[in-house]
Parts: sequence; structure tokens; C-alpha cells
Amino acid sequence: MNPADPEEAQQSAPQGGIQSSLLPSNTTSVTPNTTRIPSTSTLSTSNNPSTSIPSTVNRSPKPSQREESKRGMGLGRLRPLIYVYDSPLSSSNILQYSVGANICSWRYLGPPGNISYWMGGQYNVETYFHEALMTSEHRTFDPEEADFFYVPVYLSCLMSPVMNSREQPQLTPTLTNKRVMHGTYLYHHAYEHIRQNYPFWNRSHGHDHIFLTPHDEGACYLPYDVYVNSTLLTSWGRTDINHTSGTTFIYDNYSDFSDETKSFGAMWQNLMGRHPCYDPVKDLVIPAFKSPRKYIHSPLMDYPPMKRDILFYARGNMGTANDPMYSRNIRQKLLSLSVKHQWDKNFSIYVIEKSDFKDYYRPCIKDMYSHQLARSKFCAVVPGDGFSSRFEDAVVHGCIPIIIQDRVHMPFESILDIDSFSVRLSESKVDEHLPHVLLSISDEQVERMQRRLGTVYHRFMYYTGVLFPEELSLIRSKTSHCVNRQLKASATKTIWPKGHAFQHLKHLPHRSDAFYTVMQWLRWRWEVLEAQGKVPVKL
Repeated sequence: MNPADPEEAQQSAPQGGIQSSLLPSNTTSVTPNTTRIPSTSTLSTSNNPSTSIPSTVNRSPKPSQREESKRGMGLGRLRPLIYVYDSPLSSSNILQYSVGANICSWRYLGPPGNISYWMGGQYNVETYFHEALMTSEHRTFDPEEADFFYVPVYLSCLMSPVMNSREQPQLTPTLTNKRVMHGTYLYHHAYEHIRQNYPFWNRSHGHDHIFLTPHDEGACYLPYDVYVNSTLLTSWGRTDINHTSGTTFIYDNYSDFSDETKSFGAMWQNLMGRHPCYDPVKDLVIPAFKSPRKYIHSPLMDYPPMKRDILFYARGNMGTANDPMYSRNIRQKLLSLSVKHQWDKNFSIYVIEKSDFKDYYRPCIKDMYSHQLARSKFCAVVPGDGFSSRFEDAVVHGCIPIIIQDRVHMPFESILDIDSFSVRLSESKVDEHLPHVLLSISDEQVERMQRRLGTVYHRFMYYTGVLFPEELSLIRSKTSHCVNRQLKASATKTIWPKGHAFQHLKHLPHRSDAFYTVMQWLRWRWEVLEAQGKVPVKL
């Protein structure tokens, strides 16, 4: 962020009613066992933002140069320092099945002129995050000075397309089409590889090791030895201690032991052990990865805020062709209620199957999903076969999330005050009264939540990396064309309302996207581990 830019300062500064998670540390009231990341205005903008840690951490005086040198920090280094392991053989072998340029990657090179192209797919966070770390200032080539160790595992690539190929790597002790069983053994192989070939896992019992679990049900079926101590960056924030799989896809059901795996079911069960899918004390739920093109009507993409004439919006696979187990039967229930009570005509509530939406207004940029999100006051956040990216879609478009998922943490919920800009609704409370519940939320409350949302919504996008400046410039140029057309039609100088919750940004806040939010949390996490004596002290 450029502190000299008044437009950025206005957007990033805490606004009326911001809770402790968004205030500077000297004004924060701390609740036990919680962590919060400050807003952009409280983050360091120097070349060394290592002091930008969650505001609930007790800040000790800044160390002298001698103390800093003693700890091996070095002046100007970005903490945490992360050592990235070479890909274990089991994961490297998976990449040989990437028979196309657009497989198992968040981007690919194509003609003309070897230009990098974006790939869709929320699971591509695993290849993006690996590359972002490899090119980041947080990376260290010296494992002795590392705060954390990142273990690259390509689970999503294994799930698809590898497990859909005619030839497959043999990861399990028996031939099986059970993708999650292969996934468990994939992490187990990576664990055995680093444990047997490097000294770093054994000296900390894995506390300073990071794994990414980006698929539908996250870390639910990880090997116990991998899960119990390591730091997990996961997609699925399910908090149940005793849990069973919620997927309708038989090959991803980790609770089902079909005949083909029956003889090895006990071995697989023993490897998984019993553990939660996610522990908010040591793990972090991170946003799904999407191209900025998916958010083209977001104010973050320089698109002016629109009138929010849609009260409530839910779109996608509404489960009409799925087992009731899909989405915990929430999507199906919403659709049924909407049709039965004609919510669209009576309340401007739209619950629709994918593209089944007849809109009276066509945007000049043809992306109806983004456009409709940007016009919605409230947006449904419901599960799929596990996690879905509906929360990120809502937040980045400035739509207040209505979270209908019991015992599930949203991305960054353990570090940001999610409750200050969202509404939680129990699954059992989804009924014909939903429109009246939403209408009971006053305009003042809605504005307050939007303002809080406007201080953090950039944190749910990934815009760190080599392709992002060019991509954002391209998107904003398209947006600018649309905006100019609207300005001519309205004969005004600006269509950015003064005092609006979502203000015009010339540039996205520096080092405050999803990737750097994870880095800031890891910085805090390392200090906790050091204080607990679970990682080696840097001398």
C-alpha cells in the first residue's frame, strides 16, 4: 500500500464500528485463545514487514542489530523464512502424467510467443502456492536458518487427471480406484521421504513443517503421523472431532470401505488414525485459488459499486441430480423453498441452477455470475462435496456472506473477525422464513458489515506472482472501457459514490493478498511454536 495515496488510505483504514481484529495493537482487546490479523493500515509497508504480525501477539521491544544477528535473522530478511523441499519422488512421478500443457498447473505456456495463460480451477492453489514460495523473498536455501519447511504434495493432480488415466502410479498396497486412499498414501510417502532423508522433521517432530491439503474434504483422511503436529494450510475447515465423509463421490469417500479395499481397509484406517479434519490452533483455512477474471465486476477490479437490487443470491450445482447427502441437502432445500414460495418474484431472491437466470440487465462485460454477485446484498455460502469457494466469491464482490454450514470455519476465520461482516444461519433454520430473516437486518447493519468487509476483502484474492500485474492491467482496461461508457450515458464526472463502503483503489494494497496473509499468520505461528519450545531456537 502506498501511504501517500489518499484513495488507498481511505479504503484500507479501519472504518466505523471495526472490531478488535481490525484495530492497531495498542487498541486491541484480546479474547483468550484467538488470533487476529490487523487491517492493511496497521501492516508494515517497509521492505521488511516482519513486524506485521497478528495484533493479539504480545510485542516485545524491537531487537537490536546484535540480537537480530544472533538469531540468524539478518537485516532486511522477510520472516518467516521457509525452506522448500524438492518434490518427493511420489509427487514428482505424478507430474509425468501431465500429458497436456494445461494439466496440473495454475498456468501454462502457449502460442503465440510462449505466453503464459491462466488456468481455471480452485484446486490449482497447490501448484500456485508452490511456485509462489519458490520465487518468494520468504524462501531460504539454507535449511538451518529456516523457520518452516514446506513439503510439496500434488494431491489434486493425483485426484484428477491422474486417477482418471489408464495408467496410474502404484501408491497403495493394493490396486484400487479409491482416490482418497491413494491420497493418504501419497502424503505418507512424502512423510517417510523427508523423515528418512533429512534431519529436520525428527528434531521438531514435524511442528515446523507445512502441508497443503486443497481438495474437497481437506485433511480429513491425512495419515495421523502427518496430521498430528504439522501446520496445515487447508481448504476445508470442518471442526467435528468425530466425522464421516460428506461426499457423494464413492471414490472420494474416506468412510466407505468397499469390497475392493476391504482386505486393506484396516491397514488404511490404521494409517489415517482418528483426528479432526482441521485444528484452528495449528492449522489455517485458506481461500481457493481463482483467476482475477472471475471477479471482473468486483470493486477490487476497478468496477464501480452497483445498486444491490438482489436480496439473496445462490447459484451453481443445486444438487437436483445428486444424492441428498450432497451439500448436506442445503442447496436442494434452498432451491425447493425458492420455487415453492416464489422468492424471486416476491423478494428478489434468486436460487438457481448454474446459468438458469433470465436477467433484465446485461453487463457490457459478459460475466453474468460476477455481475450478479456484485448486485447482491446477501450471498449463500453452502458446502458442496466438502468445501466450496462461495465464501470467497461473495466477499470479493462485496456481498455479505450468509454462512449455512454448521461446525465449519471459513477461510481465515481463525485470524479475521469474520462475524463482523457475515451472518451465520444454522442448517436447521433454513425454512420459508429466510426472506423475513434477511429483511429484518437493518440498512444500518448492512452498511456496517459492508464497511468492515471493505477493509479486508482484498485478502481473499491471490495477486502475488509474475502474471498478476499484466492480468490486472488487462482486466482494469476492460473495466475502464465499460465505466467510460456508463459515464457518457450518465453525463457525470464519476460513478464512484462518495463515502461508499467500497472505494476506488488505484492499486491493490501491497503485500496484503491471500498469499501474504498466510505469510503473516506463519510469522505469528512460528513465534508461538518457539515460545512453546517446539522448534529449535535460532542462536
